[in-house]
Amino acid sequence: MLKIIKKISPCEILVEKVFSSEEITKLEKKILIDKSKTTILPGFRLGNVPLEQIREKMIAADQWTEEFEMALQKKFLLDWNEKPVNKEKFGDIIKIKKINFTTENPLTMELNCEFFPNVPIDSVKYSSLSIKNKQTVDQMTASPKEVTETLKDLQKRRSITKPDKTVEIPEINDEFARSLGNFKDLGELKKKLQEGIKLEKIYQEKEKRRDEFINLLITEFDLAVPPSLLESKPAEKENVVKRVKLQKIIEAIALKENIFPSEEEIKREMEIALRQFGSPQAVKKVFPSLESLQEEIIYSLIFQETLRFLEKENKLLDDLDAEIKKIEKKI
Repeated sequence: MLKIIKKISPCEILVEKVFSSEEITKLEKKILIDKSKTTILPGFRLGNVPLEQIREKMIAADQWTEEFEMALQKKFLLDWNEKPVNKEKFGDIIKIKKINFTTENPLTMELNCEFFPNVPIDSVKYSSLSIKNKQTVDQMTASPKEVTETLKDLQKRRSITKPDKTVEIPEINDEFARSLGNFKDLGELKKKLQEGIKLEKIYQEKEKRRDEFINLLITEFDLAVPPSLLESKPAEKENVVKRVKLQKIIEAIALKENIFPSEEEIKREMEIALRQFGSPQAVKKVFPSLESLQEEIIYSLIFQETLRFLEKENKLLDDLDAEIKKIEKKI
């Protein structure tokens, strides 16, 4: 039986777990059966050592208490995850900070637990978000100064240093333009440079809008982050908080919108990844297993597809994408 005693903080609760005698018996038996698979005693074949003798050996080696407490914790977490009301109200438990045994019969524990709060997905309208300070397409036109600076840079690259260390600098004219590609004169080159500079500005604006949108999304959900997730990298606290919050938010939106990659997409990305690594052995130097690599790929696909969904729903990049198509037809 589980009982929430109190909520200590946005990410911490005190929970009571009462174990029935039947649960205790099952846990003890499982510990002993698992241990019997590796226990050897004179006169017994592997796997046939009497369970009571295994218990005595574990007690003598100071192993029983630790194994038993670990089994109790696992059972508690299993019960927590099997009760939707707990996860819906609070979230996933990520750390058991402290355990107190309050009674022996029935065996009762009080567990101080750290949990990751659920994303309040139904209370936030993530399809009507609008960022501020957007640059319009008209504001991204290349100035004459930018075109001139780009031409000077091209001129510098085409300069030749002679054996006598003098530098031959080409004149910026129609002949210079034709030497750079399929341009009939300097005027046509300048037009192409204007379009190229504008295109670069648009791509920069896309990244800027995406960053601002992500910050807005994180602010809208106002999600608390468990302190233990920040312990390993205190110097990077701000970035870790942002990354962890975004991951939880994206997962929640993907789940609600039923965003999941197809088997074909997963297979294709796995094949690409394996070609890049070269061999399964190379994969295991980075990931514990091929399954871990696949999980990472699936999450990456979900993340990318969910961001595209949000960009489309909020018309975040529509004007920029339309302008990119126009320019790319000309270049």
